[in-house]
Amino acid sequence: VTQPVATTAKRKLSFNEKREFEILEKEIPALESERAELTQALTNTTDYAAISRISDRLTAIAEAIETKEMRWLALSELV
Repeated sequence: VTQPVATTAKRKLSFNEKREFEILEKEIPALESERAELTQALTNTTDYAAISRISDRLTAIAEAIETKEMRWLALSELV
């Protein structure tokens, strides 16, 4: 008895997906760099308003990085 061979046909990225993939590869490191800069700034300030503003931005960056990394991962599986 032979088992059927499962074939997984990978589709190629569309033009827009390729473009999005390339953009994500630039945006993610930029966001990580900004996160590092803000983390450093956070350690150098004692002003409550500045700490609050930096913390809010760090939260937004973390969410953006997570979203972009998940999309990058999905696109990278198609490459």
